[in-house]
Amino acid sequence: MLSDGRPAIPVRKGGSPDAGVTMVAVLVALTVLMAVVLGSLAYLRASTKYSRYEQDNDLALAAAQSGLNDLLGRLRADSNYLGNVGGTKDQEWSYCQSPGTSDPKDHFAADCGWSGAEPRWASFGEATGGSFQEFHLVITDYWEVAQSLDVVATGRSRGVLRSVRARLAMQSPPMFLYLSDFEVVDPTDYTAYPNGPTSAVCGSGWPEAATIKELGHAWEIDDGSGDPTRTKPTRFYRSVDGFVHRCAEPSFESWDELNGRVHSNDTIKARGARFSGDFTTSDPACLRAVAGDPNTYKNCVNGSALWPTQAPRYQSPLRVVRTPDRQAIGTMGCQYQGPTRILLDGGEMTVWSKMTTDQPKPECGSPAALASSSGATVPVPPDGLVYVKDIDVSAANTGLTDQEKKNLNRPIPAGQIDGVLPLGSYQAEDQDGPVAPGQTYQAEIAMEQVSKYWPHGNLWLEGQVSGVLTVYSDSSIVITGDLLTEDDSNDLLGLMAAGSIEIYNPILRTYRAVVNPGEGYLWSTPSAPERAAGWPKDYETGPEVLRIEAALLAGNGSFRLQNWKTGGDLGTVQVYGSITQNFRGVLAWETDGAQPELISGYRKNYTYNESLTQRQPLLFSPLSNGTWFIPWMEKSDPAEELKP
Repeated sequence: MLSDGRPAIPVRKGGSPDAGVTMVAVLVALTVLMAVVLGSLAYLRASTKYSRYEQDNDLALAAAQSGLNDLLGRLRADSNYLGNVGGTKDQEWSYCQSPGTSDPKDHFAADCGWSGAEPRWASFGEATGGSFQEFHLVITDYWEVAQSLDVVATGRSRGVLRSVRARLAMQSPPMFLYLSDFEVVDPTDYTAYPNGPTSAVCGSGWPEAATIKELGHAWEIDDGSGDPTRTKPTRFYRSVDGFVHRCAEPSFESWDELNGRVHSNDTIKARGARFSGDFTTSDPACLRAVAGDPNTYKNCVNGSALWPTQAPRYQSPLRVVRTPDRQAIGTMGCQYQGPTRILLDGGEMTVWSKMTTDQPKPECGSPAALASSSGATVPVPPDGLVYVKDIDVSAANTGLTDQEKKNLNRPIPAGQIDGVLPLGSYQAEDQDGPVAPGQTYQAEIAMEQVSKYWPHGNLWLEGQVSGVLTVYSDSSIVITGDLLTEDDSNDLLGLMAAGSIEIYNPILRTYRAVVNPGEGYLWSTPSAPERAAGWPKDYETGPEVLRIEAALLAGNGSFRLQNWKTGGDLGTVQVYGSITQNFRGVLAWETDGAQPELISGYRKNYTYNESLTQRQPLLFSPLSNGTWFIPWMEKSDPAEELKP
C-alpha cells in the first residue's frame, strides 16, 4: 500500500506471448490484400493491353481481307482493270490509282511508275480508338492469258500488322473436278450410235448453229404437263424410218465417286453415285433443294445420288472456251502433223509422226527420226507445249501419186504409226477387196472411223512427265496407258483436244474373203469383236487401275472409253486432276434397273488435284462468262511481306 493509503498496483514484469498478435495479423492481412489488389490491377492492365492487342490483331486481319475484297470487286466490275494497266495509269478507275497500291515490289510497278515510291495505305471503316484500319496491296504475279494473279494484302490497326497471301482468278475449267455442257452421249460415239449420225436433238452435226438450238438441255425439254415435279424427260427423236429413238444418256452409278467440285449445265443422271464436294447444276428444279433437307436434293439430279459433305445447289450455265487461239500458239513448243504417238519419260519424250515432213525445230526431232521405227527421243519442250495438227490436205496432196492421195482417205495400215499401232494386220490394199480365197485381215474398230484417218491430227499418249506440259490435238487424244506426273505438287500435265479424249480399248474384227456371186471375191461380214490383251499400258498402278494425273478438256467431244460395250470389267479409272467435256462420255456399260451391275468398262474414281487452284496448264482459258473469285488464301508473315 502506498503511503497515502492507496493500494499499490502490481507491475507485470513479463509480457504475455500473445501480446501484439492482432496488430501484426491486421498488418499482414492489409499487405496481402494490397498485393492482391495491386496484382489484380496489374493483371487487369495486362489483360486490357492484351485484349487491345487481340482486337487490333483481328482488325488488322479484317483490314487485309477487306483489301482482297476491294480488289476482287474492282476486277469483277471492270474486265480491263489489270489488262490495260500501262495505258490507264492516269485514270481514276485503274489499279495504278487504286487505294492501297503503289509499291516498288509490285508486278505492275514499272507500268505504274512506282520505282522508289512509298507504299500507299487505304483507310476504311470507322475510327477505333482514334485510328482507322488500313490495307496495302501488292500483286506479286499476274498471268494475263489465264486471268489469274497472286496478291499479298497487309492490314494495319494501331501499329499491329497482319498479312494474307492469296490467289485471285477468273473461273476456268481446271477449277472444277467435273464440268460438262450436255449430259447426252457424244454423237460421234460409234459404240452408242453404230449406224452413224442420229439427229440434231442428240447433238449430231455439232457445232452448227441449228444443232445448238435443237439440242438444248434436259431441263429445257417440256412434256406439256405443266407439272414441275414430273420425272425429268428423256431426249428422243424420230428417225427417217418413222421410229422413235432415245438419245443415249448415261448415268453415274453407285460404284462411281467424284471427290471435288462438280458442275453441269445439263441435268446429271445418277443411280446412287457419291459426290463429295460442291455440286451444282443449271437445272432450275435444283432451286427447290433446301440445304439441310436431303429429301429435297433429288430435285438436282435425274435419279438418285449421295452428297455426304455439301448440299447440291443451282448455278447458272457456264460457258467453256472450247479450243485455244491457234494463231496465239504460233510456233510455240513442238508441233507435229497427222497421226502421232508419244511416250513420256520424265523430261524426255519419244515421238513418232510420219506425216511431219517439215520440222523447223531440230530439238523436236528430224522428219527422218520421226518416221523411223524407233522414233525421235527429244526433250519435253521448255515452254511446255506439244501441238498435234490436222494435215492441210490440199498441201499434203502436192507431189503425191494418185494412189498416195487415195490412201490418205483410208484407214491407217497396221503398225504404221509407231511400228506397233494400229494393231491388227490391215493394209491399204485390203480396202480394194480380196483377190484370193482364204485371205483375211484384222482391224481395230476405232481405226475404221473417218476421224482416225491419215489427215487427222490424232495423238496416242502414255507415260510419266516431269515439269509442266500441255498437249493439244486438233482431233483427239487416245490415252494408251497410265499418264503420271513425277511430283504431284510441282509437275503438271494438261490434255486438250478439239474433239474427244479417249481411253484406249483395242477391239479387233476379222474379215475373211468369200466368193462374190457376181465375180471375184469380197470381204465377209466381220467376226465377233475381240479385245487385244495388254492395253492400256501399266506403269505403277496395277492392271486393274488406269491412273490419269492431268487436267482434261475435250472441247467439242467427250472423255470416253473406246468400244465400251466390249472387254468386260476393266477395273477403275482414277483421274487425279479435272475433266471438262462438251458431251457426256461413256466409260462403262451396265444393266438397267434399280440395282445395276457392271457389264463392261471402268468404274470411276475422280479426285480433284488441289494444286490446280494455284496454277493451270498452258492454253486453258477462263470461262467466257466466268467471274473472278478467290480459290485459295493463307496467312503470311507481315515482316517478310513488307521488306523493302
